Amino acid sequence: MGLREEAGKLTHSAYSATEDNVSRVSPDRLPFLDGLRGFAALYVLLHHAALAVSPAGLHGQPLLTVRFLLRHGHAVVGIFIVLSGYCLARPLVLNPESRTRLNLRSFLWRRARRIYPPYLAALCLSLVLIQAVPGLAKPQRVPWDRALPSVGNGIVTSHVLLFHNLSNHWIYKIDPPMWSIATEWQIYLCFPALVVVWNRLGMRTCVASAFFVGFGVAALAGPLTNSAIQELCPWFLGLFALGMASAFGSSAQVPASRQRGAISLDISLGVLSVGCLWLAMGCATRQGRQFLLIDPLVGLGTALLLMRWARRSTWDSQRPIPPLLPLLGSRFAVWLGSISYSLYLVHYPLLALADSRLRELGLHDIERFWTLLLVVSPLVLGVAALFHLVFERPFLHSGAELTPNRYDAPAPASSTRNPRPSESLSATDPRDTVATGRVAP
Repeated sequence: MGLREEAGKLTHSAYSATEDNVSRVSPDRLPFLDGLRGFAALYVLLHHAALAVSPAGLHGQPLLTVRFLLRHGHAVVGIFIVLSGYCLARPLVLNPESRTRLNLRSFLWRRARRIYPPYLAALCLSLVLIQAVPGLAKPQRVPWDRALPSVGNGIVTSHVLLFHNLSNHWIYKIDPPMWSIATEWQIYLCFPALVVVWNRLGMRTCVASAFFVGFGVAALAGPLTNSAIQELCPWFLGLFALGMASAFGSSAQVPASRQRGAISLDISLGVLSVGCLWLAMGCATRQGRQFLLIDPLVGLGTALLLMRWARRSTWDSQRPIPPLLPLLGSRFAVWLGSISYSLYLVHYPLLALADSRLRELGLHDIERFWTLLLVVSPLVLGVAALFHLVFERPFLHSGAELTPNRYDAPAPASSTRNPRPSESLSATDPRDTVATGRVAP
């Protein structure tokens, strides 16, 4: 069976009801991945809606509690990254021979074709809004201020070429959450090297190497006097590798011997990673230190959950299916996952636009808070769905069949039942409808 067929089947079906319970799906059908990504993207939308209002203007414990529960958007970035690694590695786990025949040019072309057109459209949308709406073009002492200025000093060029996360002067400009799009693209560039380490030294060494490189790059922020080197979260490479390991560990087809690596090398890489983490902590801000410690834990927890859920929903038939899986595999959840990349790309400038209008109308902070959450957020969801149809859906397919020597990631189905062949594949991102997504901190 070709790699494209295997990848396509990943999202072809949802959990079907039986007389007694929810039946398991075949090993290559995991619709809960779309649902998890969809709900994560929805949380990001609500996260930025809630944080648009300062806590100083919110009185009462219930309001502050709601805002606190919605302030952990950065953690969702780790979930998206692990999902990306899982979905890119899963076709290689299902077809182990494909790991030894890497076509780097084909892989990067397919990733670029999948994520770049919607990204460029969203970038243009943000630039147009900034130029057309006076309230978005000048600082207002609101979170949107960090998107300004939007032109000059190489800002537009760096965004177009996806390296804007490498400089303090660029990383949060135009559309702040887009820093993670650049980070994920750079992870894609590292993916072939991770596959080589996986093939030759085992998955444990692959994960250890990824964290070593990630923490090592983060430690350079101090000597280079460039805080963006840490703010781009290079340790996400380790989380991506955890996602790969989760896909590897969730398959019943992988021989146990494949899981053994060079233990001494793994220990050495672990020690070096801890050393680099210590160096990175020394030059990090308070928030940066929190991310350095919490992100790997979020990544590990997500990877373990994905592995457990994949096993329970496929070949581990001796135990009941976790109750969350039917919800994550529902029609709405999968639809939400299918538009998650578009939602991620356009939600922030649209929220900023709405917040600017609400402030012009003189709404108090509490009124703005609930309006952004309960009225504006659903409207943004609708706009994202339209954006998906116009700028993302036409690029979900590469137009050519995958061959065994090419790498691609599975993509989301548009529904949980009988998707049309034209809707069976897409690509990753913090965002690939099955494999990414990225979120602002």
